[in-house]
Amino acid sequence: MFRDNGLNAAGQRVRNRSLILRSLLLRGPSSRQDLAAATGLTAATISRIVDETIRQGLVQVVESRGPSSGAPRLGRPTTLIDLVPDSVFVGSIYIAGEKAQVGVHDARGEVVAAHRVAVAEPEDAESTLVALAGELRAHARRTGVAERMIRVGATVLGGVDEAGFVVVAHPNWHDVPAADILHRELGIPVAIGRMQHGLVTAEAWLGAGVGVRSVAAVDVSDGIGAAISIDGRVISGFDHREGQLGHFVVPGIDRVCRLCGLRGCLQEQVRDSVFARDARSVLGETAQADDDRTAIDRLYDAARGGDTAARDLVTARARHIGYALALITAIVDPELLVVSGPSIVSGWDLLEPVINEERIRRSPLPHERRTSRVTASSFGADAVLIGTASLALRHFYAEPEVPLVGLEPTPANTSAHDEQRSL
Repeated sequence: MFRDNGLNAAGQRVRNRSLILRSLLLRGPSSRQDLAAATGLTAATISRIVDETIRQGLVQVVESRGPSSGAPRLGRPTTLIDLVPDSVFVGSIYIAGEKAQVGVHDARGEVVAAHRVAVAEPEDAESTLVALAGELRAHARRTGVAERMIRVGATVLGGVDEAGFVVVAHPNWHDVPAADILHRELGIPVAIGRMQHGLVTAEAWLGAGVGVRSVAAVDVSDGIGAAISIDGRVISGFDHREGQLGHFVVPGIDRVCRLCGLRGCLQEQVRDSVFARDARSVLGETAQADDDRTAIDRLYDAARGGDTAARDLVTARARHIGYALALITAIVDPELLVVSGPSIVSGWDLLEPVINEERIRRSPLPHERRTSRVTASSFGADAVLIGTASLALRHFYAEPEVPLVGLEPTPANTSAHDEQRSL
């Protein structure tokens, strides 16, 4: 049994509700007996909270499970309980310089709707955040979920401190009170962090890292960056700028980095726009805009078909990614490394064997057997948005308050909005 650890009665009720809802989130349909075994709570507490959350619309009875085989047994069949996915929703806002995405997610984090947004004034942090808050609000209204949107997650390509200030981000944001601005515009709690922090939170909390003590998430898209979660806690650096793998200078890379001006930065060999340009060159295609990444999939198809030049280019990229994973292994040695990025997922069958071979070859004491694993993201092309949403979901499931207050406040609950702060 759990001890109360000094919690008052109200705090203990919130904690117990959190344990039950998180168990349903991770395990799916469960009986009351399953929930008692998973949470350590008494049968009476389970029944009280389940009945309460059914009345509030957060959970539902989904089926009754009888004996699967053998002689008939006396008594009632087991009733299964599950979350109601559309009981609550969270929003996601991902900001990457001139590009952004907004999304709407259900109670399990699944993407209900999403779209890309062109950022008109990327250098102006406040106007960008205000505009994106407006985009999300309009998106929630179009989707019909505004009144049930109870949290918002936001991520940026840069460092974010514990108070929700963007310490530094591309293109030129410094000490921006982003959480306060978004909360002011939306009126509901906002959780904001580095994009990679969202990725590792989603994997450790909902994806391949469930039950794994240490998880590293590595994103390869506009650059290459990483984040680490140990025992469910995302590790943040002193200046909130950890995980910036892209500016390691790697022998054999002769390109000048577009951001820092150094020659040989890792990201100038692996980021999508450069890889797409190299793919077009190998395929003999005429030049397209840098943000046209469709050549990458054509390159993968050519490599699968036996094109030697295409396979060599894919192998070179995979080896550089494997080198980055070896750096992480040398410092942290996580049990699981998860690699994300749309161009990673679509070519994982080609990339994974080379990435893993290079990671092991370059790791400390490569002759020793390593039992850590490498896998592609659990969330495919939606990884960034689901990672962003997971920052908001994690806070909701940690403290699932009632009544729930959504994006569209009525006069009666305006004060509740005013009391909410960034998370």
